[in-house]
Amino acid sequence: MTSDSIRSAGQFVDGMLGAGFQLWKGEDGRTYLTVDKLTVRQTMAVMELLIEKVRSVGGQICVSAANGRIKTVEESGEHYLITFEQENMFVQHDLVRCQTFTGKDMRSYWVEVADVTEDGIVVAKEEFEGVEPKEGDECVLMGNTANTDRQNIVLISATEDGQPRVDVMDGVSGKTFDNALRARLGNLDGIKDDKFPADRQPRGNGLYADNAYMKGTFVLETGEDVKTRFEITEGKVQSAIDSVRNDFLSEKGYLNNPTFASGLEKWNSENETVFFLVGNKWVWANGAALSKKGDGASVVTDMGRKVVRIRNKYIRQKHENLRFVPTFPTNSDGKKEALPVYLSFFYRCAKAGTLKIGFENVDKTGFVDFNSMEVSEEIAATGGYVQYTCSGLWNGTGDFKLSFDGDIYLYMLVLSTDKIEALTYKYKTLFEQSERLVKISAAVYDKDERALEETGLIVTSKVSGLYAIDVDGNLKSFVGAGQDGVKIKASNIQLEGLVTANNNFKILEDGSIETIKATIGQSLLRDVRINGAIRTPFRDGNYALSADGPIVVSTFGLQNNNNIIIPGAGGGWYTAFTVPFSSEFNGFRAMVLNYHWNNERTTGPIAATAPSGFYFYEDGEPLTTLIVNAYEAVEMIGVGDGETFKGWLVLNRRLFNYGDAPGPLKSIGEGFDLKAMYLGKVEFTNGTPTLVRQKRWNRNIYDNENKNLYISYPSKGDKYVTVHFPSGTFSSADKYEVMLTGFNDAGANIYACVSAKTADSFTVYTGDDETFNAGGFTFMVLGTWFWT
Repeated sequence: MTSDSIRSAGQFVDGMLGAGFQLWKGEDGRTYLTVDKLTVRQTMAVMELLIEKVRSVGGQICVSAANGRIKTVEESGEHYLITFEQENMFVQHDLVRCQTFTGKDMRSYWVEVADVTEDGIVVAKEEFEGVEPKEGDECVLMGNTANTDRQNIVLISATEDGQPRVDVMDGVSGKTFDNALRARLGNLDGIKDDKFPADRQPRGNGLYADNAYMKGTFVLETGEDVKTRFEITEGKVQSAIDSVRNDFLSEKGYLNNPTFASGLEKWNSENETVFFLVGNKWVWANGAALSKKGDGASVVTDMGRKVVRIRNKYIRQKHENLRFVPTFPTNSDGKKEALPVYLSFFYRCAKAGTLKIGFENVDKTGFVDFNSMEVSEEIAATGGYVQYTCSGLWNGTGDFKLSFDGDIYLYMLVLSTDKIEALTYKYKTLFEQSERLVKISAAVYDKDERALEETGLIVTSKVSGLYAIDVDGNLKSFVGAGQDGVKIKASNIQLEGLVTANNNFKILEDGSIETIKATIGQSLLRDVRINGAIRTPFRDGNYALSADGPIVVSTFGLQNNNNIIIPGAGGGWYTAFTVPFSSEFNGFRAMVLNYHWNNERTTGPIAATAPSGFYFYEDGEPLTTLIVNAYEAVEMIGVGDGETFKGWLVLNRRLFNYGDAPGPLKSIGEGFDLKAMYLGKVEFTNGTPTLVRQKRWNRNIYDNENKNLYISYPSKGDKYVTVHFPSGTFSSADKYEVMLTGFNDAGANIYACVSAKTADSFTVYTGDDETFNAGGFTFMVLGTWFWT
């Protein structure tokens, strides 16, 4: 085997503190061998032997503008007079520090120089805080309370804490290093900086500095160099930057599409293009007609920016395409006044020419006379992009036009009534990659370096998502996916198209919702149609719903439940419960049942009292107290008018499982409703009958007189009266029964009975002897088609 290099596997580092071994041939043609230990069993012939000794300094080395070893210490009143073995290098207000840890002599002081003498320094005794300076103390300069040029030091540390480092300090103006560390090379453990996330504080061996200027190639752990990584990412981020810039500027000026992010949309221009023909046929090349572009305006990419290029032509935005126009003030004569407007853009001029800016077809009707904005200026060629600004008067009419007879590239075109300095914004983008996260963000800053908005993409091992931050640093929106699901946070969420959740929940494109199951709380629903069943479970009177879910309250009440059960305690008392009287319960339908709940049995009534001025309305009567007896249910509904609550209308009362009641309360039921079809009253006057009053079940349906009952009789003084139904009321005589009651104003008993029935009428006999009767009768007609 022939080779110019043999080395150990893994890592090799040359030098005294290196690792591994290697035998190699250098660029100078010489051969080298680096090992940890060399053993020669026989003869070693060495032409020249160079032995290097490694020296070290334990602890810390401080490099500063002054130092000295104390020669003498004298007391002079409240001060120490200190001289040094060498020439004094300290000045007034210097901060002198000494730190000695030798054997039993463990002393440390950090004092300010009050004055200097020809041979040394003067320091107040109180500065030493009880520590006595001694001959032989090594003192160094560590800051100055007045002179900023003497507030910097360099500390080289190699102590037993396992944190070798080189610190560069600046701004040491007191007896502290707070906010003075400008850079550290070496071990970064212990540095805490709020500018970095809590889980991304500096640590391990590395470089920490306010600024870093580095040259060369930087290789990542993946084997990629930083330049390659940024080149890959740059194209992907560029479109997002353009979008942010366009959205932001569009809000600040009157021009539409000011960054040309949408090409020349909203803009007009002219282009000169020559197409090549052969035999009256297009010449095709690279999938397109072969042509030569002449003068014109087009959107291109130049120096990494999307810009508009104008060659000896113009761009125009018509008045109807402007984003909006300002409101103009009116003077005392009733005429409007034009406003100053400011135009700003960045440009690179490839060929010098004349720039012309203004408004065409301006209409000055109704305005005080003014000179409309009109700019004409010679523009010289530039090497890069520079900013251009101009201003003039405008009344909101006409078409905006910008022309140039040379060759120019433009971007960020802003027209506004705000001074152009206020429209100076900086756009910053950030690409960050580490072993824990990948972050891409774009932010906008004003001229005072105040962040106006930021959006970005962040990817970590736990969550990936998009975010947006406002001017105050608040998280305004976030869309992320993590191991525990997907999270969306925003004040406004816009979903386009069909939205589904496992096909069990759907939001259709017309805004309607389809769902298999739903639990809806504390919500206002309008114009709801339910196709199917709706169910409100019974709850006890202590159960209430809140924004955070169900809660238990101490007072019995309707709370916000539709159906409640409250067991009456009995013992001669009414168990009190509350019913709300507020506009939120307008249209609220409720059922209150006095019955058993869990281990509590009902043994007495419950009662609710209305506030002053409010009532429970039952059978047309206003009641201040609603009483619900044991085993009884009351159905009611809240009645209101807009924000005004009127009261509760009792709709029904029913017994529930009354057969379960103990003792004398026990019963088989409460009966049923009679199906009364007609009610009426017949009176006799001098032997002549008259149907004086009547009521029919369908009186709100029929309003024709021939739908009423009427009577007939053979002759005056006869004892028979026939009551006739409207045609078609009953199909046969067995579909109804008649109940009669006779009466007489004089107090005599009157006999009345049904003597005949047909499908259309029934006849009542009122005689009990040969003379006619002076009394009358009342009747009730009951439907019997449901009888068994």
